Amino acid sequence: MHFGVLDQRTRRLTLANAGNPYPLMLRKARVDEITVSGIPLGLIEGTQYDSVSLDLQRGDVIVLASDGILECRNEEQEAFGRRRLAKVLTSLPQETLAENICSAILGATNEFSGHASAPDDDRALLVLRVSDDPRADFSTLPLFY
Repeated sequence: MHFGVLDQRTRRLTLANAGNPYPLMLRKARVDEITVSGIPLGLIEGTQYDSVSLDLQRGDVIVLASDGILECRNEEQEAFGRRRLAKVLTSLPQETLAENICSAILGATNEFSGHASAPDDDRALLVLRVSDDPRADFSTLPLFY
């Protein structure tokens, strides 16, 4: 599990990780790992988790990908891996929407593994793309109980 809190006003993202691969950040055509680790959730009672905070900029992309994305294998049993994922991210136009980034990643893993076979593992993605679009400001939405 990943846990994140985004302060949209300051664009500060705080992340914790409970056993997932490190998140990636795409900024200005460069992909970096966000080094935040932790043991899988619920494995050891009372576990405390570290967090990391990032000051995001317009255009930044944060990618949280399950191991099913990174460990997806081709016919030669090679893993898709971070290098290929980073290549997908840097190949996209700078203003690519988050949903299209997800589609590009899933398409690349489908092509890499061969469309005919079902994935051996889940392929979960969460993509956050920082923009100035006021429609992306969820802080003004009414709360429902």
